[in-house]
Amino acid sequence: MLRALPALLALLGLPALPAAAQELQCVATTFTRLVEQETPATPPHGAIIDTVGALERLSGLSISVRVVPWARALLETTNGDKDCVLGPYKSPEREAALDYIDQPIYRDFHVMVARRDSSADWSGSIEDLAGRRVVLINGWYYGKALEEALGSFNIAIANSADQGLLMVANNRMDMVALTERDALGGIERLGLSGRLTLLSPPFGSRAGYIALTRAHDLGDIRGRLEQALATLHQSGEQAAILARYGLHIDAASIDPAPAAGTVPSN
Repeated sequence: MLRALPALLALLGLPALPAAAQELQCVATTFTRLVEQETPATPPHGAIIDTVGALERLSGLSISVRVVPWARALLETTNGDKDCVLGPYKSPEREAALDYIDQPIYRDFHVMVARRDSSADWSGSIEDLAGRRVVLINGWYYGKALEEALGSFNIAIANSADQGLLMVANNRMDMVALTERDALGGIERLGLSGRLTLLSPPFGSRAGYIALTRAHDLGDIRGRLEQALATLHQSGEQAAILARYGLHIDAASIDPAPAAGTVPSN
């Protein structure tokens, strides 16, 4: 009966029922300004969520987003329990396990945060960290240059950006390596603007992507996402989405702080 329904509607002169949009099940985690969620029962918001909405409009896909811990998001996509993960940087291990869409969706700038009363000399070179006490965040990928220099400075591992900031503020460590957005958001949230400062220039810049599972065939989904994302970039809409949150896609630009009123309240 269901197969005959379109023919019956045509005979009666009625419009055919619209085809259901192909659904893409995605996972993400809470990242400052990119994906934020007040409670598990409230919808997520942020630059990545706005990008997903634009991609739905341009691709015709129905894209669901579930917010889970980061390690779980990567594992579920690698195993094929979910179709894609939103926002990961590239690393050799991740590229072997995940199929990255070519166009990035945002760019992060990695910065060192130190106490305002410290005497830290900083030129933007990883070599400046020699002999210092540096906090790194558990599970973060900072790039090859920092990984190769790990033996030249003293390391402590924090479980969150906020924990790392507090370790530096309380003089337990000299610096913490963060993204610009996590540093600014954490300093404001913790009321540490009088005690901590972002060192300039950044020591790195990394792009975040949409990465698809390799565990099962997604048909033409990759091509549809590629085309939609290319349109977002070429039209300037992606840059406009990011600008609303004080973010960039251009590796050559960095703001010391988002413009007033551009970052929605949590």
